[in-house]
Amino acid sequence: MRVEGYAERALTAMMRAEINYWGLTRREETIFFYIPCKEKRRLCAALADCRCHVEQIRICGAMNTAKRYKGRPGLIVGALIFASVLWASTYFVWDISVTGNHDLTEWQIIDSFAPYGVKYGAFIPALDLDRLCHEYLIDSEDIGWVSVNLSGTCANIVVRERNDKGEVWQDATPSNLIATEDGQITGLCVWSGEGKVSVGQVVTKGEVLVSGVSDRVELDGTVSGYTLDRSYGSVYAQVYREYTAEVPLHGQSQVYTGHEETEKEYRFFTQELNFLGKKRNSFAYSDQIVDYERVMLFDFIKLPVFVTTTVYKEYELVDYVLDEEQAKQMAEAKMMKLLADELKDCELVSKTSEGELQDGVYRLTCKVYCIADIAKEIAIDDSEDSAESS
Repeated sequence: MRVEGYAERALTAMMRAEINYWGLTRREETIFFYIPCKEKRRLCAALADCRCHVEQIRICGAMNTAKRYKGRPGLIVGALIFASVLWASTYFVWDISVTGNHDLTEWQIIDSFAPYGVKYGAFIPALDLDRLCHEYLIDSEDIGWVSVNLSGTCANIVVRERNDKGEVWQDATPSNLIATEDGQITGLCVWSGEGKVSVGQVVTKGEVLVSGVSDRVELDGTVSGYTLDRSYGSVYAQVYREYTAEVPLHGQSQVYTGHEETEKEYRFFTQELNFLGKKRNSFAYSDQIVDYERVMLFDFIKLPVFVTTTVYKEYELVDYVLDEEQAKQMAEAKMMKLLADELKDCELVSKTSEGELQDGVYRLTCKVYCIADIAKEIAIDDSEDSAESS
């Protein structure tokens, strides 16, 4: 409502008539306020003798809005459906956050939890967080500790990744350390278990290096049985390895044409939305680049809608011909990358290389002596227990 002129007199009359109003604002001798629709008649009667001008500006409220759109029931039904879906969605997981990961990406961890029930759109009352965390740890080889907490419709996953063998696991399963390849022992570092080899000894693949089975010795020196422990440590040996890199003189290489096609897929929670059907790229040969994006509302509200964008880059297979020198250079480059990957945790002792051209293929062979940790942990089963004890 808007009342012009004699504002103080109008307010006094409204108080005497006990008219309920709110949201009062004032501009000089004009006041604006809200009243219930049923109070309009009483307001006009109360202000009849105040010599002021009373005007209704607009009618607000859900009932008035419903009347305004009574000729368009689809809007009202849609609003009710939206409100119902919004209320029901509070029982489902809208968002998943991951903390504590280093080597694994957030999406890798989220995907790995999906089989255990923690996923977008999961029904929250059906989640048994303690049980699924326990099952996940049993099956996971990369995660050493995990916790899942719910904050509203958001599932917070906190993980700790397992590092290399330098990290002690919280597991007491009896085990042995065996050799993964032939070599000559150069050093041992045993934290648990009984060492079975010494420095300078030559071992073969599969031989027990550290045993988890030890004699139980009584105070009088007699052996009354055996105990089982988990073997833990590192055993270093000088080993021989041979690597090969091959480059054919005749072959085909990929040459990009510059043509690209883009395909988008939409997903609501875990349900794919393919209104127009899936579009497949028309290229005979192509590489694909996949990007995942989450839809944001106002740049800060995360919606359970995901967009997968796949870009197909067309290429052609072009024949090439190399001479021996070019093939040699390419083989050496491949060998350098191969050695960098294979020997990243080893100490190089010596290396010799030999190259030859045979049957149209340049073959580079690299013979390497290096010091590596050859210990691999193997759990002890019942048959091994009885064999060790006998």
